[in-house]
Amino acid sequence: MLNWPCEDSVRVLAILTVLLLGQPAKAQIAVLGVTTSANFDNGVPARGALASLFVRGLDIAKVVEATTKPLPIELAGVRLTVGGVAAPILAVIPGSSYQQVNFQVPVDARFGSLDVEVILEAGGRLLTTYQATRPWSPGEFFADQNYYAILQHAADYSLVTRDAPAHAGETVVAYLTGLPMPDPPVPSGFAAPFDPLAVLPSYRRADSAEEYSVLLDGQAVAPLFIGLVPGLVGVFQINFAIPAQQAGGDRRLALLRSSCRALSGSCANGGGSWVRYNSTAVLVPIR
Repeated sequence: MLNWPCEDSVRVLAILTVLLLGQPAKAQIAVLGVTTSANFDNGVPARGALASLFVRGLDIAKVVEATTKPLPIELAGVRLTVGGVAAPILAVIPGSSYQQVNFQVPVDARFGSLDVEVILEAGGRLLTTYQATRPWSPGEFFADQNYYAILQHAADYSLVTRDAPAHAGETVVAYLTGLPMPDPPVPSGFAAPFDPLAVLPSYRRADSAEEYSVLLDGQAVAPLFIGLVPGLVGVFQINFAIPAQQAGGDRRLALLRSSCRALSGSCANGGGSWVRYNSTAVLVPIR
């Protein structure tokens, strides 16, 4: 039975909002950079992922958050075009030395493997910049500044922390952004549906295969569920059980994506040509 936190979406949103707001910022029209909103590592993340633009020069007096879904493509007088497509904006945040714009990379953005064209429009001013893409990853775990994953105990959806760690054998819920398109697909800026759930499927066929595994210190764990969190934009959740024999301590958590295309042989039988990618590892406290 899946542990699905549909009724806890508000709590999840509150947790992620704290992360996405980050440190408030200040002003000058110059782009400082783009990061993934999951852990603020540099680079434009995958299509559909949540990202943060850091800039100087925006005339923003207070935090402005989007209050409608689908998300607007203009907020507090700010517009972003990423890879030739208008980006949905979650929030615009002022501060003492920079401003922060949280947005979703459009699912139909056009960009190559090296950089992405980002156009910022604000207060009648327009700035075009090219930002490097993130190294390819199957997704990015939301994590704090010390790279501890944002996890919940599935039993009561309380946070997993060093003072309230995960335990061997229990089911936990982790949150990610930047995974491939789920089924059914969700357009840019739209909240994930409650029914049907937008699920990221694993499959094996003769000509192709797509599989996902959780890695705990390199040990593969089959996920119980991977899909978009209903009511949120661009946020995936993954439910998985900590192995019963898992050793305690701060353990490395990553997501493994395995893809197969078969010109000869059969992916369904383990043949074909397999390619595997790991996400950036984060930490999980286990006791």
